[in-house]
Amino acid sequence: MPRIDPRRNRKQNKPYDRPHALPPSSAASTSTASPPPSSSSSTSSSYIPHQTQVSIQLSNDQPQPTPPQSSVKEPKVISHLAKLESKQRISANPQAKTQITLILSTSEAHMIHRKNVEAQLRESFLVDDVTISPQKPGAVDRLVTIYGAHVNIAKAAAYIAYVLNADINNVHGEAFTLKSSNYKLHMLMTRHVEMVQGVRYVDKCQNWEYELNSGVHDVFVQGDLGALYNFVCVSLDRGWNCDSSDIAIGACFGIHLDPALKSSSGENVEIQKRASRGLMSYLYSQSKHRDEAIGTSAK
Repeated sequence: MPRIDPRRNRKQNKPYDRPHALPPSSAASTSTASPPPSSSSSTSSSYIPHQTQVSIQLSNDQPQPTPPQSSVKEPKVISHLAKLESKQRISANPQAKTQITLILSTSEAHMIHRKNVEAQLRESFLVDDVTISPQKPGAVDRLVTIYGAHVNIAKAAAYIAYVLNADINNVHGEAFTLKSSNYKLHMLMTRHVEMVQGVRYVDKCQNWEYELNSGVHDVFVQGDLGALYNFVCVSLDRGWNCDSSDIAIGACFGIHLDPALKSSSGENVEIQKRASRGLMSYLYSQSKHRDEAIGTSAK
């Protein structure tokens, strides 16, 4: 006979104490108090927590780009360039007429023209003329040539570097000041280009001629505005600049750049149709002979 634990019987026979009902006044005061703590009883399961409503509204307003806060303003740049002097001795006449050619992309040249930079160069730096090469289908580059006195076109070239880097291409809001060394410029020059005092970096692409034009190279220069001005002055003095009138710009052929690749002449269309008909007749004749051979073997 199994042994019976007296403590177990005593626990089972213990009467269950029911909670006493609260008076109406106590119940009312309890309902305004803080919510009861969580438990497995039925009274806590009826508690509904406070819900926060968040309203979301769609809008068609375009976000406004934030202009760079630390970049130097245009009037201050013009005033700074007007006071610049070359750091190296210039043997040529500073007022001698010459030219310098800059290499820009099609979009950059379009923005230069849209911002009326040509008129600004004539007014502020007294250059004789500024020309932009016409756009050629399939070509990416455009040539901007500045004509005028030696020192004037050097200042104009530095000002174009400011417009390109601090305004047109400054999509990340990078800070550009008068002493920033992150101004970049591409120019057409000969292979004899050398490092000039104050310039941070020079790459003349010595092994590659620009668009297969003999003796002409795409020279990349980086530095502050004063260094770019000094570099152009020395380049003009030593004859590193090139005449852009005979420069030919080739097209960068591609399915998205050249519309001629997506069009066909009438003669080519007819040749394509004849080839297509010949291919289809050959395929269908082969399948017909194959079906006849299968039918003969089945018999």
